Amino acid sequence: MAGGTVTVGGTVDVSAALSGEDALQGVRDLALRPSPYGVAGLLSECVNGDPSAWRLDLLRTKFKPSRKLSAYYRLPSAGGGRSIAVTWSAEPAASRAEADELEDDARARGLLAPFSHLTAMSDDGRINLLISPADPVLPQLVRTSQESYLEGMVAALAGPLQLRSPAAMTVRTIRYRPGQRHVLAISTTHDGDTVAFVKLDRDDCGERAVRIAEIVGPQLAASCRGASMVKPWGYSAADRASVWKPAPGMVLWQRAEQWGVTSVARSVALVGRALRVLHDSGPDTDAARVVAEEGLLAHRTVAGEASATVRAGEHIDVLLPSSGATYRAVVADVLVRLGSLDSEVPGFIHGDAKGDNIMVDDDGICLLDLDRFSSGEPALDLGKFLADLRWWCRALGLDEAVLAAAFVDGYGGRCHLRWERASLIAVLFSLKLAARRGAVHDPAWASQTTRAIAEAAARLDAEPVP
Repeated sequence: MAGGTVTVGGTVDVSAALSGEDALQGVRDLALRPSPYGVAGLLSECVNGDPSAWRLDLLRTKFKPSRKLSAYYRLPSAGGGRSIAVTWSAEPAASRAEADELEDDARARGLLAPFSHLTAMSDDGRINLLISPADPVLPQLVRTSQESYLEGMVAALAGPLQLRSPAAMTVRTIRYRPGQRHVLAISTTHDGDTVAFVKLDRDDCGERAVRIAEIVGPQLAASCRGASMVKPWGYSAADRASVWKPAPGMVLWQRAEQWGVTSVARSVALVGRALRVLHDSGPDTDAARVVAEEGLLAHRTVAGEASATVRAGEHIDVLLPSSGATYRAVVADVLVRLGSLDSEVPGFIHGDAKGDNIMVDDDGICLLDLDRFSSGEPALDLGKFLADLRWWCRALGLDEAVLAAAFVDGYGGRCHLRWERASLIAVLFSLKLAARRGAVHDPAWASQTTRAIAEAAARLDAEPVP
């Protein structure tokens, strides 16, 4: 959920903001006016100077009803810009003994200024503030945010790559999600060219993603002209960090916005061909054998995706009860209908097939974000991409029918059952997108979410009953 600008100043109690009949307004107040809800006091503990003069840009919110609201901000005036995460919780959080150690490390690496502290907590433990690169769950973010450390790590993995001196490089925070994952970019100061992207995770999914790229990537490139997988520099086990080469071009839907339907239709067709190659990679291929021997793949199921969809929409149940009931009913109906259809033998799936994970240039496409590469039925990839395509076509005013036809044509025929299941799964993912991408703090959120759920229900009604 994204977008907004807020100001700093004041103090007010927050006791009822996460629940009750006025929870929607409470969430909006917390996210868009965080200062009266404890943030001004916490920020004043961390800032050298008057925090009321500092602007916070709201990037994203995540609301878990009656439990917590997490809001992510950018503080553009702080030393080139800093990311801030604020969490308001219904229950007090445990005190963080790691805070002093994190701040000492940041100070020693020259990453503390212009702040005096990077962490702050309200007296009752219900409001927590973290300033990048602080993360008690992933403390390695501090060292990997230091140019010299990160450049050394990449140089050790990249071999012959000749990195410039530390003074000629800069580290940017692409995503700051304390307790979850982080994405950094190393760029040249002179021309801004990105040398590498670094993903830090709380588990070893990055290591698996690197191996998938090394094993399956060459097979995809050899079998589908113009398609590739993002190439890794390697994996740093000590930092739980996967390091990736930049992929050329622009994200698929950015390309669509700039170049129009006709141009991007060729890329969408190529996405279909690339997914078909992955889906048809039988167990007798070299890549499949190596992947199986190394135990790299988790298994994804429709039932698992349905459960994740229900969890994603928990806040809709509370904030829009009628639409929430429709949301859950559609999920249940999709499962019933899928249960009456034969399922397919699992194979390779990308696991997160959407436009944000596909780079496009004149030479072809590159698949990104391999963390969810899995074993599963092919319809999961097809359904997710169709749902994402519909989302972006509506947002950008593109012709959905043209692009959907290009995707199906690129994928190829002889898959009636697969597409029948994909059409139902697309309804499931449409709901999930409505829950995940809608910004609760947006005044139009309620009407947009209600409409998206109603459209998903209507699309399901239009599907022939098996």
